[in-house]
Amino acid sequence: MSGFRFLLLLEDDEPADPAAFLTAIPTWKAGDEFLAGSELQRFRIRAISPTPEASPAREKFDAIWTVEPLERRSIDTVTVATGREGIVIPWASRQELLQRVREH
Repeated sequence: MSGFRFLLLLEDDEPADPAAFLTAIPTWKAGDEFLAGSELQRFRIRAISPTPEASPAREKFDAIWTVEPLERRSIDTVTVATGREGIVIPWASRQELLQRVREH
């Protein structure tokens, strides 16, 4: 999958878990929320910074996101980005969500 790679840092400059986010969608902004990692951890983007010119990370990441981990919440549906479109599916379980994403 080609796409955009973002380095995820917490507000104390420590790496988030996961430390990277790969997406086909380039139009993220501060305040957006996303799910990442095998446990579908929820994050909010606090700030977006360019990768420094002299950093070895510049070759691997399109930008650096400062993120805030969010508590899990009960939701009825979730929007999943697949390629250029998002699909909205009923939220049943993490396993069911992952299976439905694989099917699209």
